Amino acid sequence: MFKKNLLLTAIFLMLSVSLFAGKKKVNFSGKWVLDKEKTEIAENSIFLTEISIKHVGDSLFTIRSYESDYDGGVYPFDEDLTLDGKEYEIYIYDMPRTASAKWSDKGKSIIINSKVTFYGDQGDVDMIAEETFTLEKKGTLLIINSKNKTGEEETEGILYFNKEESSE
Repeated sequence: MFKKNLLLTAIFLMLSVSLFAGKKKVNFSGKWVLDKEKTEIAENSIFLTEISIKHVGDSLFTIRSYESDYDGGVYPFDEDLTLDGKEYEIYIYDMPRTASAKWSDKGKSIIINSKVTFYGDQGDVDMIAEETFTLEKKGTLLIINSKNKTGEEETEGILYFNKEESSE
């Protein structure tokens, strides 16, 4: 009887360990640089060229740098989110941005939903975005699937970022 209970306990422990190992979530930490050869960039646009991510548990801190191809400027901003779907608000150059982040159902991707309000001569315009972050090539390639809606215009795109090697 003792051997039978010991065997059942050992099987239960092995199954528990394998279940936890199978549910391990990926870590997105690193400095990521846009691969302009793989990424299709619309003309006269502002686009994400670099993103640094510090991902610890369910905390996600990002520093994003956007580049403008019509004025050559670089526009960085940082954002601190939790991966529980809670909404946070920041201001980017006097424009409010609300954002929330959560894990995908399988825990392999992060989904960020956001809204930025632009103030223009013709009134306020909201850009609503959904970004899905996924890692490929053993964590050296970050792919961001992006869906944006500004007024009646909807766009989709895929951005490819290579992980910059750490000099530490």
